[in-house]
Amino acid sequence: MFDCWVEEQKENIQPEDIAACRNAFFGAIVAVETALRPAPEPMADPVVEEPEPEPMAPMEIEPASTHYVIFFDFDSAVISDDATHTIGDAVASTRQNGRWR
Repeated sequence: MFDCWVEEQKENIQPEDIAACRNAFFGAIVAVETALRPAPEPMADPVVEEPEPEPMAPMEIEPASTHYVIFFDFDSAVISDDATHTIGDAVASTRQNGRWR
């Protein structure tokens, strides 16, 4: 519509055609701006209060598993005093819990 408006304006012979092209151009601009506007956000649904959930039955809790790590010196199979204590702790824990993990 802009080209139509410019062409008719340049000829300057038919004032009604100039006005029609100009109005069509501005109408197209309004249509484009309207199409580019973000869509309105939908209205939020009313908040529905949900009842409190019923308390859960107590669960039987298993003892937390404990991991034991033994470090050896490079290229050695000798168990250090610290490693011996760690092995003793692991054995005692296993006897106390009654199972291996």
